[in-house]
Amino acid sequence: MYLLIILCMWGRFGFTSGLPYETAFPFMSETLGALGGFVYPADPLRPNTNTFYHAAYLLGEIVSPGSFVPYQIVYAALWLARGLLVFGILKRLLPHATWLAYTVGALTLVHASDGALQWVGQMNQFGFIFWMLLASYVFVVANDRKRLRPAAVAMLFVVACQYMSLWSYESGLFIMLLVPVAVVLMRWPLQRSGAILCAAWYVVPTVYMAATVARYYLHPSGRSYQEVVLRSDWSAVSLVNDLGFNVAASLSFWDWCHSAPVAVPLSAAAFLAFLAVAVFACGGMLIARAAHELEPAATEESAGVAAALICAGLSWIVVSFPAYLLLNSARSLWRTQLLSGPGAAMVFAGMATVLSTAVARRRAVRAISLALAAIVVYHGAACAVQRGGLHEQNWQSHRRGIVALLRAVPQVTPGTIIVMTNVPKERDPFRHAYWFDLAMRLAYPKTPVSGIYFFANGSAAPGNSLTVTDGRWQWDGKSAAPLVREGGLDQTIVVQYGTDGVGVLLDRFPEFLCPEPCPANTYAPRIRIAGTAPSSRVVHRYGPL
Repeated sequence: MYLLIILCMWGRFGFTSGLPYETAFPFMSETLGALGGFVYPADPLRPNTNTFYHAAYLLGEIVSPGSFVPYQIVYAALWLARGLLVFGILKRLLPHATWLAYTVGALTLVHASDGALQWVGQMNQFGFIFWMLLASYVFVVANDRKRLRPAAVAMLFVVACQYMSLWSYESGLFIMLLVPVAVVLMRWPLQRSGAILCAAWYVVPTVYMAATVARYYLHPSGRSYQEVVLRSDWSAVSLVNDLGFNVAASLSFWDWCHSAPVAVPLSAAAFLAFLAVAVFACGGMLIARAAHELEPAATEESAGVAAALICAGLSWIVVSFPAYLLLNSARSLWRTQLLSGPGAAMVFAGMATVLSTAVARRRAVRAISLALAAIVVYHGAACAVQRGGLHEQNWQSHRRGIVALLRAVPQVTPGTIIVMTNVPKERDPFRHAYWFDLAMRLAYPKTPVSGIYFFANGSAAPGNSLTVTDGRWQWDGKSAAPLVREGGLDQTIVVQYGTDGVGVLLDRFPEFLCPEPCPANTYAPRIRIAGTAPSSRVVHRYGPL
């Protein structure tokens, strides 16, 4: 059922959407090797950032080298795993509440308050949540073991998952600190083996906190990404307001997509959302029927469990935001809301159960609760479809720009500097020169190449790092270093982006790019073109061409 819900939301875009940005990950996979690509070299506290990007790349090497579809498949698998693991944890902790666990897992899948949902470039967010939930699930399993030896073996796996999660992204730290508390409350009185397991659980978070303090407080560089994006207003009022804003955004399911652009026809989004609701309802009825003889019907006791679930969910939501409150973009609703999904799902499922037990007869409780939860499923699924459509639009715009270039310049010789002109500023398909430069590395794989672009009015794109003086390009030393940091006009290819989306190779160097004195006679772009067709890898990546 969870897989079908995912397909309702993801299936429309999973095979047609790629990576216009965050393309450093596939580039690292192409250049760091089969094993080296798993390690993110830029941040010692985030070495596992690349894990699932590189796994997707390796999958692509097997089925379709260069394609972004394997990235989408891995993303969908992580999305599905999140719902399954939430279900598994609750089923372990509440063995007589299968229906409630099913509802929470489904609502986790459709939580759509984050603008980065369905954006495969944020796969690492899904990745660290996966490791955190997997560690939590195995920890619960270890606590249920009667003998210490199998529990100890399970804890070794838990420690590995904790490491993979925290050294991928730090936001799950505060939830990790609360996991043993929840298990202790559900397994009270605590046995000696349980106390040992709880102590073992806290080893990895403690080591991570010590490493964080050492890097950012004892030896700060001021240049790391985390330090650059820190907020400037540290007042208690500002922090509390931002926390309240994010908690409200996570729970306001009726408003998740009201401010988002309409990227998919409303009728199509509604149809897919209704399909998700139908799947959810069928699953709920099947589970309710199967559990009828084995589990107690809704009673005051189950209402108490639901109330406890609401408290646990609210706690989860609150502790999912502290790391994001440190950012200057704390209210951006971009990648900051993904972690709160399971907590919001617990609140929604608990509220549906409490309300249904208050207003319905005993036999109708599950039906009423199912109907209330279905409202959230509809809104979440419809919003997820819209977000997927928006990300696909961005990809298709970017893809068309690269295809226009590839049609004019299929392949280039090493050391080429590619310049694209006449790019529409109001519909910029690249958004930043950094992403254009990375796109050039992917469009001409294993070939040292650099790229910059200019808008139709002649102004430079944001982040252009190459400037020409006396007929030679030089890197300005400010932005990220390109592969080709300097070169003459004889190494340059200029392509004009046409209004019809067709790239035109310019045989004369544009005057506005090269002030006098300018040896424009050295510009000979056609000798830099190395082939008549792009490689099959590039066709898989950006095709059809």
